[in-house]
Amino acid sequence: MAEGDRDRWNEKWAERGRGTGHGSRIVALVEPWLPAGGRVLDIGGGGSTASLELARRGFAVTVCDVSDVGLAMARQQALAEDLVVATVEADL
Repeated sequence: MAEGDRDRWNEKWAERGRGTGHGSRIVALVEPWLPAGGRVLDIGGGGSTASLELARRGFAVTVCDVSDVGLAMARQQALAEDLVVATVEADL
């Protein structure tokens, strides 16, 4: 894993805070292609609001990101909403 990439994304998530708020729009684009209650892998999702929105709609979501800061934000929000969202820290 490139430490510089992780550091850069950790800084961005720390500055920006949780996701951009575009989750509902992204979900509207992809949900018609997904089987109801299916599994979703969000690559590079960080603190993604799209992943959280999909979890709210009953999808089994896994978020993969290089940023442990972004993933911690996703886990924290999922916990606050009693959602199940798996997180994987990896540099893809």
